[in-house]
Amino acid sequence: MLPHTAIASARPPAENARRHSTRNSFGVLSILFGLALPAGADTGSFANIEQISDILERTRQAEAQRANTLEVTQSGRNLVVDAYVQGQMNRANTVSQSGDNASARISVTGDSNSFAIRQDSSPVGSQPAGRNDATLTIEGDSNDALIRQTNDFGELYYNSASLTQLGHGNTAAIYQTVSPGDLVEGGNVASIVQNGEDNDALIEQTGAGNTASIEQDGNDNQGKIYQDGEGLSALLVQTGDALEYTINQTGCVVASGCGTVTVTQGAY
Repeated sequence: MLPHTAIASARPPAENARRHSTRNSFGVLSILFGLALPAGADTGSFANIEQISDILERTRQAEAQRANTLEVTQSGRNLVVDAYVQGQMNRANTVSQSGDNASARISVTGDSNSFAIRQDSSPVGSQPAGRNDATLTIEGDSNDALIRQTNDFGELYYNSASLTQLGHGNTAAIYQTVSPGDLVEGGNVASIVQNGEDNDALIEQTGAGNTASIEQDGNDNQGKIYQDGEGLSALLVQTGDALEYTINQTGCVVASGCGTVTVTQGAY
C-alpha cells in the first residue's frame, strides 16, 4: 500500500479561514506552501498535521512565502519530523511529539521567524520510553527558537537537544525536565550555538545526568545555564562584546562527585 501524500497551496486570507488539516495513519505526509499564487496576493497560510501510529512517521515541510503557520502534532511510537522552512514572518510554528522515540529536525532560513519543538515522552507498557532528539537550526535575523523536552510518565533513556542560530537579534531557549531517578541511562544533553548581535540564550535542566553547552560569538551576549539534579556539567563560551553569564548548578547526588563548570569569556 502506498503512503499517503498531501500537497496544499497557500491561499489568500478570504479562503485561508479553512485550516489545511490532515490525519495520517502511516507513511509519508508532506505539505508544500506557496504554489501558484497570483502576483501581489497575500500569502498567509495555515497547516495542521496530526499523525497517530505505531510505526515510523515522517513529515517534511517546505515553505517559501511569508506569514505561514505550521503546526505538526504526532502521537505514538518512533516519531520523526523532518522539516525545511524558508521565508519570513513565520510565527507560532510548533512541532509537538508525544510518545516513545521522538525525533525532530527543523531547518529554517529567513527573518522574524518563531519556532518551537516540544517533546513529551511516555513509556510503552512496562518498558521505559526510548529517547527524544530535537535539532533546530535557524539562519537569519530576529528569530525566536525554543526546544522543550519533558518526561512526566515514567522512566526515560535519553534527552538530546541542539539549537543553532546564525544571524542577528536572535533568542534561544532549551528546557529539559526529567524527574530524578527516572533516567535509566545516558542523560540530558543540551547545546545552543549563536552567532551575531543581540544574542540571548537559556538552558534549564532539572534532574538526572545533565550536560549543557552554550556558545555565543558576537555582541550583546547574555548566556545562562541552570541545572538542578544529578550528573551535572556545564560549558559556557562567550566571545565579544557586552558579555554576561549565569551558571547555576545545585544538587549533585552521584557517587562520582559533582559536575564540572567551565566558563570562557572574551571581549573585542
